[in-house]
Amino acid sequence: MKNFLPTIIILFHLSFIGNSQNNGKLDSIKAANPQQIRTIVKSNPTSLVIGVMPLITSEYRLLLEFPSGPMQSSQLGFSYLGKSPFIRFIENDTLKKNPNAYFLRTHISGYRLQGSFKFFVNDWIHALGFSSKPIYSPRGFYISPQVSFATAKITYKFANQYDIFFRVNHFNVNMLAGCQFTFGKIAVDMFTGIGYKQNQWFEHNQNVVRQITPPEEILEAIPWYFSPLKFSIGINFGYCF
Repeated sequence: MKNFLPTIIILFHLSFIGNSQNNGKLDSIKAANPQQIRTIVKSNPTSLVIGVMPLITSEYRLLLEFPSGPMQSSQLGFSYLGKSPFIRFIENDTLKKNPNAYFLRTHISGYRLQGSFKFFVNDWIHALGFSSKPIYSPRGFYISPQVSFATAKITYKFANQYDIFFRVNHFNVNMLAGCQFTFGKIAVDMFTGIGYKQNQWFEHNQNVVRQITPPEEILEAIPWYFSPLKFSIGINFGYCF
């Protein structure tokens, strides 16, 4: 019993010291990472109509942005690609005129992966006096290198069983500039930029693969389809955590 009280006092003292050190560590962490938003989940419903492969696919987009510093953030994205409204309209119109052409109904599926790293210039804006108080990521103006790869498989139901299909690949690397602001928990991310792109079509006939040009309707609607120059403009909406 005599040794019990001193032991309690020593443990209490060590606990107090440990808590003080932990508080100091938390304060230093908060000082190094003053941003209040930790994650943003984003998407854009318009990509269902005009996605990464215009006229071909609908894009069901999911983006996750993680602030990695006061003036930096990383963004990763995954999209499922399905049949576009344009293709559905053509199919429905064809079937109305010829109900027996049901075997021409297409099956389109694929995915898109994208990643970007944002460098926010809020400290420059604050230093120049355009902002009365510091603004931290993921809010404010930014520049961002971005890379994106999308692939889709296009086939007819009767041809798919014989391993006959088309493969469409879209690859691009961009330099974007944008602005992201928040309204409470809602985030709006607007951007534009230029870059390099490579669009390719392949025909798979069982074990034979050859590169082809896309249908004339696509080239007529998008004359710059094979141009290596990529121009980007868009907007994403998100929820902050």
